[in-house]
This record gives sequence, C-alpha cells and structure tokens, in this order.
Amino acid sequence: MAKIDRNAALSGLHGKIGGIVYKQYGDKTVASKVPVFTQPWSNPQIAHRSRMKAASAYADTVMQDPVAHAYYASRIPRRKKKKVSVRNAAISDFFSQPKIAEIEVRAARDATGAQVHCEVQDRWGVVGVAVTLRTTAGSVLEEGAATASLLGWSYTFVQPLPTDNSWEIEIAAVDRAGNRATAIRAAIPTAGR
Repeated sequence: MAKIDRNAALSGLHGKIGGIVYKQYGDKTVASKVPVFTQPWSNPQIAHRSRMKAASAYADTVMQDPVAHAYYASRIPRRKKKKVSVRNAAISDFFSQPKIAEIEVRAARDATGAQVHCEVQDRWGVVGVAVTLRTTAGSVLEEGAATASLLGWSYTFVQPLPTDNSWEIEIAAVDRAGNRATAIRAAIPTAGR
C-alpha cells in the first residue's frame, strides 16, 4: 500500500484503475492492489454488505439534500472537519442508534399531570421521542410525542398513572437516519399510596 502526499495529479482520485485501487482517507490518497477474494461470502458478511449498501444509499440522499448536508457538516467537530466528511458522518449515523440513558417519572400516582423525563444520546441528533403508557398485559392507556428541552425529553400524561403496579412506560427514540431505540420503565412498587 502506497501513500500519496501533495500530488496535484492524483489529489482526490478514488476508485479502481487497472489492478490498483485508490482511496481517500482525510486529505491523503492511498493506493493498493485490488483485493482478491477466493472464499464465498459468509452469511454475516452478506448481511453486513447489505447494511453497508443501505448506509451508502442513505449517505447519497444526505449529500443531495442541502439541508441534511448542512446539518451533518455543522455537527462535525472543527478539529475533525478535514478527517471526517459529511458522507462518512451520515454513514456513521446510519450505523449507530440512539441511547436512552435514564427514564424518570415525576409525580405521585393517582394525580393528574404526571411527567416522564428521559435523556437520549445520539452523536448526530435525535429527531423524536415517543412515550407509551400501557398495562403489563400490553393494553395501551396513553401515548404521545415527548418535547425536547435543554435537559432532555419530557412528556406530561393527560390521565393519572394507575394506582396498582401493573403498568409500564415505553420510550422510543428515533435519530436522523431512522434508527430506533426503545427502553421500558416498569412501575416501582410504592408503600402506602
């Protein structure tokens, strides 16, 4: 593998020419022999190649959409702008899902206006959080969209939380690439309420 620095003729070159593959890593051009694969792809390799194809298609849509392109460009840390392209940022987002860090219920049972608050982390941003209150048997009692604030995401229930312990709250977070993460907060038994 050869590294090519400051060569105006090869700057920005990528792809295959003859038996040589040219790749871009940040501001460097790398030349290597075309790989030869003799074994058939394994099932995990086939699955990963399929997912990479979908990630590449997502990155293509980001590159063609000026608003999405500007969004990802603004989220790349300044010190990394030369090393991370918008395309790579979109692919990174496609492969990572949001993480729901904490779910907190604020209010006593049997009182209206109970709130659920959660922290959701995603390097490239979360576009929505849905909250579902349901019985442990699966019947939905209430559902709605949480609102974002500087401290996380919050949802205020219209109806009071059930007085027994047969309920749970599901939080579903979605990022820009459409990845979905869910977490469940079960009822905590309380004495004397």
